[in-house]
Amino acid sequence: MKTFMPIDDDPSIIEEEVTLAKAQQLVEGWVEVIHMPMHDAQILMNEEGRLKNMQPNLPATMAAGQSIVGPAILLTGEDKWT
Repeated sequence: MKTFMPIDDDPSIIEEEVTLAKAQQLVEGWVEVIHMPMHDAQILMNEEGRLKNMQPNLPATMAAGQSIVGPAILLTGEDKWT
């Protein structure tokens, strides 16, 4: 499953493939991948989010178990990047 987790709105399912270009568009910059092997998932976030003073992302933070800022993408199962 692919879920977009914006800062100021409810998460939504992403129907299309999440390419690097699509991920960069959604997270508003360079993509950092956080692996969560215990949940068979990954969080994609803006690599420079803290430098850009992006807002905290509570849903993504709760999913990742660590502080996430800016818009994020949650990838699970077969949709994870390799």
